[in-house]
Amino acid sequence: MGKIVLDTTDDRREIYQIIRRVHPLTATRWVDAQCAQLSGRTGQVTRVKRETYQLADLATRDDSAAERLAVELFRDLWTLHSAYGLDMDAAAKSLEQLAKRNLKRGHQ
Repeated sequence: MGKIVLDTTDDRREIYQIIRRVHPLTATRWVDAQCAQLSGRTGQVTRVKRETYQLADLATRDDSAAERLAVELFRDLWTLHSAYGLDMDAAAKSLEQLAKRNLKRGHQ
């Protein structure tokens, strides 16, 4: 996979769609792992809120909650990038691999 350019609407839409397709709890844990990785590097503790995990649980059975969760996780991801310096190229590759593993397990 070549260098990912994330400055187009299509690129951002693709990241959002991948987040939306991954199982809600898996996607939430993945964003939380991105937070933990940055916390270790920056020394600032940032984690996904408990309420987001509650929304992820609801999203497993409610499509409108799944949509809200995807928006929230997408926004959190870009906040991690802009405020804490998350490497979006590495994060996008990691998310893509997560989605591939998730599909192999039968989650969508």
